[in-house]
Amino acid sequence: MSEQQLVEIARALSRKARILIMDEPTSALSPVEVDNLFGSIRRLEEANVGVIYISHKLEEVYQIAHRVTVFRDGKQITTKPVRETLPQDLVTWMVGRELKDYFPKTTAEIGKPVLEVSHIDAERVRDLSLSIASGEVVGIFGLVGAGNHHVGRALFGDIERTGDVKIDGKAVKPASPVDAIEKGMALLSENRREDGIVPLLGVKANITLASLPHLAKLGWVMPGQETRAAAEHVKNLSIKTPSLNQPIRFLSGGNQQKVIMARWLMMHPRVLILSEPTRGIDVGAKAEIYRLIDSMAHEGIAVLVISTEMPEVLGICDRILTMFEGRVTGEFRRGEATEEKLLAAAAGIDPVEN
Repeated sequence: MSEQQLVEIARALSRKARILIMDEPTSALSPVEVDNLFGSIRRLEEANVGVIYISHKLEEVYQIAHRVTVFRDGKQITTKPVRETLPQDLVTWMVGRELKDYFPKTTAEIGKPVLEVSHIDAERVRDLSLSIASGEVVGIFGLVGAGNHHVGRALFGDIERTGDVKIDGKAVKPASPVDAIEKGMALLSENRREDGIVPLLGVKANITLASLPHLAKLGWVMPGQETRAAAEHVKNLSIKTPSLNQPIRFLSGGNQQKVIMARWLMMHPRVLILSEPTRGIDVGAKAEIYRLIDSMAHEGIAVLVISTEMPEVLGICDRILTMFEGRVTGEFRRGEATEEKLLAAAAGIDPVEN
């Protein structure tokens, strides 16, 4: 995805436009690639090109913007010079209230191991072993291109792998997402537009897509039961939609993400793998996703969060694994993990030598 994003940015820059609109241009870029992009934006500024930069990453606003406009629910809330604002001001304007406990991590009861992974080799993944207990949130942090995004797909059977994956002691067949689902595994991928949502279908159909066999009687889906089940999850996850039949492509990114999470929660999974669960969504929706993850842990679900967002894994995980060039390079408990340690391990630097 990062390479696709760079090609799209290059295409836009090649047009030599007077006004350039960038919508979430760094969502899949590494820190080095982000720095290069910001250098290009500053050169455009020197050439008197106007740039409209749309982002949910507040730190980017303070790095490159002169003025900031905040929108909420499609309405312009305010426009101010960046130097006259604080990050917390932007958050408050975006969500309409003061946002406390951005990472609402609470202590859940951690039980016996649910997911056990031994010596997995797959595309860009080398000799991966890990375990996750019920009620535990484990994070995998790596820079873009480290291979971390292939972990979820390898465990789920979406790409070929060798090695053993067990859920509650039962082996999950390689190259078989169907078997992974039947054994109790669910995967929210990092690219919801490509392989998460079904854009032409409504919210209800997207939520119930994986649960249709459980909503059927004698081979026929029961419409009333399907509607009730979807409506319950829309309410529980605070999904903003005018109706259950609203095409999902018209929902915001955060609400699309919650619809996909609702789809898997209907399956009552034993293991939930979330790859970049908050990519491209606003801070208010992020906080809601984090609360959902915390509540899943309290329900005894084993949660694996794969992310390139360091504050995210530090804020919501009980343990964090770091990856570099497809291999695990470190493991840190919540109390001992720091940004410096994670970044060093994710860059392949021996912490002892650093």
